[in-house]
Amino acid sequence: GGAASVENLSVPTGTTLTGAGDLTVGNNLAWSGGTMSGAGQTVIASGSSLDVTGSVSLQRLITNQSGGVINLTGTGAVTTSGDVLRLDNQAGGLVHIQNNNGFAGTDGNFETITNAGTFRKTVATGASTISNITFNNTAGTLDFQGGSTLAVSGTFNHSGASSVIAGTVNASGGGSSSGSLALASGTQVNLTAGTHNLAASSSVTGLGRYRVNGGTLSVNGAVSADNLDVLSGTLQGAG
Repeated sequence: GGAASVENLSVPTGTTLTGAGDLTVGNNLAWSGGTMSGAGQTVIASGSSLDVTGSVSLQRLITNQSGGVINLTGTGAVTTSGDVLRLDNQAGGLVHIQNNNGFAGTDGNFETITNAGTFRKTVATGASTISNITFNNTAGTLDFQGGSTLAVSGTFNHSGASSVIAGTVNASGGGSSSGSLALASGTQVNLTAGTHNLAASSSVTGLGRYRVNGGTLSVNGAVSADNLDVLSGTLQGAG
């Protein structure tokens, strides 16, 4: 049950990494299948990487520290369960999606992903999903290159100084926003379903488009938005 560290580790199909102790990876964790579970956490240390190359089951917290990288390549896809925090991508950490897969919860009792670092997509140009999961973008950056899309069907929250520097975000599960959201030129955030709450004093800045496109935007106080489109859906609130 104590803490342990390892430089290189492989978790293939049919195997389980489990336990109450924390495991720190110093160089590379190759995860091609199987399960991570237990009350402990797997820590991807600065300068190390986690390579997800197949369908895997996450029932344990992964903490990606500053300078750590999590790669989804090939058929890499992550299914989460347990209804608690499952991925903490800390400031300076990178989640690099290089396919059209992503992260999916197993039921309506959402797990949580927190992003204070960067979620990036390259290589594949279609949509990657974060489904049945609460996605908290806490001063994090979304960088979906090549015209690619992030589709969030769970709750999408952003706080602090968050940004979208490339691509499109389609949010269909509602959520809450505070702080500032900077949208670079050519980017879009589409509120396609659900109710999205903008807190008082929050702002949406930049040349990108913030779009009510089937969902509901509830403005809860004085807010500012540089470029807002109401294509369909509802704009409401006291702001």
